[in-house]
Formats: sequence, C-alpha cells, structure tokens
Amino acid sequence: MKQLFTLLRPTLLLLLYLHQVGASAQTPARRPDQIVKLDNSVIEVIINEIDETGVSYRLFGNASGPVSRINKTDISYIRYTNGDVERFAQTPAATAVAKPAQTLTRPAEPVASSAPATPARKGLSASQPKPARNVPVAETNRSTNRPQGLRDADSGGSGRQTSTRGRASEQAVGDNPKASVFATVGAGAAQYMIIQNTERFTSQFAFVCRFGLGVRVPLSEKLTLEPTLEYAQLGGVWTETDDQGTTTTATLTLNNAQFSLPLVYTSTNTGGLRFLVGCGPYGILGTSAVIKANGEKEILEYGFDMRRAHVGAIGLLGVRKNKVGALAYGSSSLTNLYGTKFGDTKIRVLAFGLSLRYYF
Repeated sequence: MKQLFTLLRPTLLLLLYLHQVGASAQTPARRPDQIVKLDNSVIEVIINEIDETGVSYRLFGNASGPVSRINKTDISYIRYTNGDVERFAQTPAATAVAKPAQTLTRPAEPVASSAPATPARKGLSASQPKPARNVPVAETNRSTNRPQGLRDADSGGSGRQTSTRGRASEQAVGDNPKASVFATVGAGAAQYMIIQNTERFTSQFAFVCRFGLGVRVPLSEKLTLEPTLEYAQLGGVWTETDDQGTTTTATLTLNNAQFSLPLVYTSTNTGGLRFLVGCGPYGILGTSAVIKANGEKEILEYGFDMRRAHVGAIGLLGVRKNKVGALAYGSSSLTNLYGTKFGDTKIRVLAFGLSLRYYF
C-alpha cells in the first residue's frame, strides 16, 4: 500500500496543481464605476449611458435594479472600471480650454522572475486585470467611436456615451469676447407727422432704407453695447385739403445721419442660434430734405447743424448664427425734428423694419 501511494503521489500533486491553475484562470469579478459627487461622496455603480446633461446608472451589486440618473452639475469626476478618470465642468481645470490634457502613466507590469512561479503566485497574477498603458485623463468629455450603449467587456469599459459637441465647439460659434465691428443694412416703413402751428398732418406710410457700421462692445458674457452710425433716407407722401376743398399732394424725402446706442442681451447657444433683444436711445441729425408739391421741387440743405437733431428710442429683436444676424427694429421720435429750419413746422417720425448684420 505504501508503495502504491508513493507511485500515485506525483500524479495527485499534478492534479492539485492543475485544479489551482484552472480556478485562478477564471474571469475576475467585474469592478464598479465610481461617481464622485461635489461633496466628495462616492457612489459605486454600473454606468448605462452618459449624455450631454447627466449620467444614467444602476447601483453596483443590483444589476437588475431600477435605472437612476444624476446631473453632471452634481458630479466632480467619474473613475471608470479601467481606471480612466473623467472630470466635469465644475472643476477649475475643466474650464481651462488652453490647458493640455494630462497623461496618467500607469506603472509597467512587473518583469517575470526567472524563478518558477508557485501556484499561489500564479493565482494572484491571473486574478488581476492588466493595467492600461499611458491612459490619457481627459479634463473634458472625451470623444469615442463606440455606438451609444455598447459596453466593451474585454477592456472593462463603462459603455458610456460621449458627445462630440463639447464646450470647445460651442465656443467656436459663440460671441467674440473682444470688441468687434459689424456692418448693417436694412429697409422698412415709416410714418411721420408734420406739425405746423396748430395743424397736424400725418403722412401715408413711407419707405426707409438705411446702412452703416457698428461696434460690438462686450460688457459681460451676455450683455453688449452696440453703438451704430447709419445713413437713413425716408420718403413719404401726404395730402392736404384746404377750406375751399382743394387737395394738395406733396412728397417729402428726408436724408438723415442716425446714431443709436442699444444695450443688447444675447442668449446662450441653442441649436447654433443665439437670440438677441435690445433697446436704447438714438439720435437723428437731418442733413437735407426734398419737398415736391404742385409740380415744384425744393431742396433744403441743412449740413450737420446740431440744432436740427432730435432724439428717440429704438428696440431690436433678432437672431444670430455665427457671423450673420437678422434683426427687426422699431424706432420712435421723442423730440421734434427740423424745428428751426421750418420755423413753426416740426416733424416726428415712427419707423420699423428689418436689417441684416455681418460681424467681422
């Protein structure tokens, strides 16, 4: 019996060794993703999806449980199963656009010893996943070629979805943080009232054309001051009937230099569009006028005489996409125009229309 045990001992040791190797070669248990909140509390989860506003996940250890969600604004960073770290916009480093991404270099795998590995040592090395080499730690959302919802089990990936529209792409179509120049051209309609002594004559709707240049001066992230100098021409027709029933038709064309100073609010980027709304004062300086009545034409040259200026209010509402903007405007006189040249005759103007802008 002793001789039989002696003969079978090597075989038994070999079987025990093979059993230990087989047990150690089994797939290691999946480790959780870690969500670190702003208060430094940690949630161990299995992440299902990451979109532009939040993260959907199941609690680790309850893979069949309900799907929960947390907003990105409540997250400091996420440490994924494979050791990658993704930081979010709340950290100062994430907002530095020009700062290059850091690189986390994992320690190299230990060189295998020339001594034969014991079964216990082999079991320990097989149970540990191989570390990734030179894994970049992106400080903003990273782009990936994986379709939404896919999980890479071999690499221990989290199956997260990353958006290709990051903060950098939004800033590319955003507003210039420095002062910039824009050109504007527009057209619309107007109505003016002529006040002569105690009589008032209201014109039919007149046509207005205008063009000029402006400067966009940022005051904050969303507020800008946009002084604009334009040439505006207004031409309209009105009729007058005297006591004898005689009707006189006349046309009046006004040439003006117009300066406006609106304060403009610009919304955040929505589908590539930014909405604009603004208001402010404006001033008109009359340079000349042309009057046609009863077949006669009279041209009145004023020059740049500040006594013939008046002030009013202007409002703007429109949209902007990259360097092109479209705005609706409305303006109204608050004081009288051409009061000194016409003696007791005064003019007030109400105008509205559309204008296009190109931002350089």
